[in-house]
Amino acid sequence: MFNRRIVLSLEAGFVEVVAKIIFYYFHERIWDKISLGKLRHPLSSIELKRDLEPEDLDKLKGYLKDLGYLDESLIRYRTCGFF
Repeated sequence: MFNRRIVLSLEAGFVEVVAKIIFYYFHERIWDKISLGKLRHPLSSIELKRDLEPEDLDKLKGYLKDLGYLDESLIRYRTCGFF
């Protein structure tokens, strides 16, 4: 169909790529709003005025451990910015 019409073929390819990017963007936005299968952290409803200082975070971990919410073997220390 597009064998001899190079410009038309390139336009169709460009439109396809742009349409897929737009579709993917909105698809991901919709799925982000659906909570199906997502675990909500029990402390996520607490709003903080500022970021926790490292010593305050250690105090909280100790307090939660004393209350029985944390197991020492399960405490993960931050090794990079992703966790």
